[in-house]
Amino acid sequence: MFNEKAFNTKHTYILGVSGGPDSMFLLDKMRCLGFNFVVAHVNYHKRTESNHDEKLVKKYCQKWNLPFFVCQVQPSEYSLVKNFQDWARKKRYNFFQQLAQQKQIKYIVVAHHLDDHLETYYWQKKRKSLVEHWGLAPKTRWQNKKKIIYILRPPSA
Repeated sequence: MFNEKAFNTKHTYILGVSGGPDSMFLLDKMRCLGFNFVVAHVNYHKRTESNHDEKLVKKYCQKWNLPFFVCQVQPSEYSLVKNFQDWARKKRYNFFQQLAQQKQIKYIVVAHHLDDHLETYYWQKKRKSLVEHWGLAPKTRWQNKKKIIYILRPPSA
């Protein structure tokens, strides 16, 4: 369940939106509740639906006059990558971080679903990781070049 009390209307957020149901729900919920945010989308051009997802997010942002930023990733960038998911995650968060620095924003919000949480938990257990939080942490602190950015993952609906 989305908890709007975890957010502050005085802050501006970067909202990572893939075009999937979880991120579109989060986008709509944050807009309806009046939060300030910019929308960030990454198009990896990996799936046949990739361009459709980008158009969906862009159209929503245009309809509601929301700032929209997209990172276009060309297949040649990851053609030799062995672990695409890990590479894509780093690419995505680097884009979010660059946008955060450019816009002077210190909060990044991303949606997830239960499978993401369970998968993270599974790999943590399998690797016998020593972690502060099992599964996806609702808030992660990320520091780079003396700038602190927080990644927020509100519970899925």
